[in-house]
Amino acid sequence: MSTQPKIRNVSSRGDITRVTISTHRQPFVIPSALAEQWGLRPEVVLTDSQVRAIEDESERLACRRQAAGYLASRDHSESELGMRLRKKGFKREHIDDVLSAFRRQGLIDDARVAANLASALLRRKACWRPYLLSCLNDKGIDRATAELAAEAVFTGQDEIELACRALRSRMREYSQFQLETARRKAYNYLSRRGFSFQAAREAWEILNTRSDENEDSSH
Repeated sequence: MSTQPKIRNVSSRGDITRVTISTHRQPFVIPSALAEQWGLRPEVVLTDSQVRAIEDESERLACRRQAAGYLASRDHSESELGMRLRKKGFKREHIDDVLSAFRRQGLIDDARVAANLASALLRRKACWRPYLLSCLNDKGIDRATAELAAEAVFTGQDEIELACRALRSRMREYSQFQLETARRKAYNYLSRRGFSFQAAREAWEILNTRSDENEDSSH
């Protein structure tokens, strides 16, 4: 003979309520407003549908709290946040609800994330548009939003100057190679950073000429 589920204990703290049900070992954590609305009290006998509703709201709240924890550590794009929640095993419907609510509240904003990531990346390492767009794409930023962020961050920037900045730290390493090998390595490196062949060539010529001039002046 099956035993009907019954509420064993209800304890609230602020906007969170823990509900212990006789048929489950672990308590469920749900919003206090719902616990009050549903009239959850000790010794109340529950139907199976009521238990499922409590389970569902508990998982929804857990999903929301997990998402808030991720955002507390750093900003996330909507896609990236959704991916991390899926890896935690939350249901898609709960993830979609949380993302929608966070979007409305301004807690997730892909345009803001893209702008901040683009600025931080350019400060950290000199690069050009293709490299930046690829990095933003890896963070779950859609192409259109990434393009807008790239347009803003590269306004007033000179591709050749940035290429020189990127290559400068590598010139000592490349100086140990023969000229053509060093040139090829420089071009490949700058290409990986998103610079055009023209910018790579001019950056190489500028820095290599300067190296020669410095060498001549030391004699």
